[in-house]
Amino acid sequence: MARRITGTMTVVGLVSMTLLGFVTKASAHEPELSATCVEDIATLSVGLDEYNGKKPNRIVVTDNGETLVKADFTTSYRKKWDSLDGKVAHRFVIDVTAWDDPDGKDGWTFRKEVDLARCVKTPPTTTTTAVPTTTTSTTAPKPAPTTTVAPVPPKEETAPPLANTGAAPTWLLVGGLALVGAGAGTLLLLRRRRA
Repeated sequence: MARRITGTMTVVGLVSMTLLGFVTKASAHEPELSATCVEDIATLSVGLDEYNGKKPNRIVVTDNGETLVKADFTTSYRKKWDSLDGKVAHRFVIDVTAWDDPDGKDGWTFRKEVDLARCVKTPPTTTTTAVPTTTTSTTAPKPAPTTTVAPVPPKEETAPPLANTGAAPTWLLVGGLALVGAGAGTLLLLRRRRA
């Protein structure tokens, strides 16, 4: 009986490891594309990983229709353009063609557009015109009435809300509880068996 329980636990562990392996592989294939402003300079970063390098894969990156790069790569590609004109808005188009996913059904071949607004902000112009004023006084000004204002009680400080990271650990917690429960059940069964 103990061998049967040990075998079952081994199978459960192997299935869990296999499922986690698939999740890690799928998330590692996600492209890293970011366009940001660093002071008054526009930057673009492209990162691709986990591609099949048995044959060449292709990447083409354009900026407002002008080609920044057209190249082949094997398993990964990383490039950062950090001296682009920040005075104009940018539309970056990233075209990636994977040789083993030519129609894009697996998501390895894709076309993505990344927009970036101008980095250099022009200050608003303000114009003021002086209006001449003339005052004539025939009577003495009245003194202003005095009023007393009750002090305003201080507001209660509240903590800012927590950031939403997008992570959903529910399935991991449920899986962990199931494994702990299975282990506890196995221990109880083995103790009863010995007694």
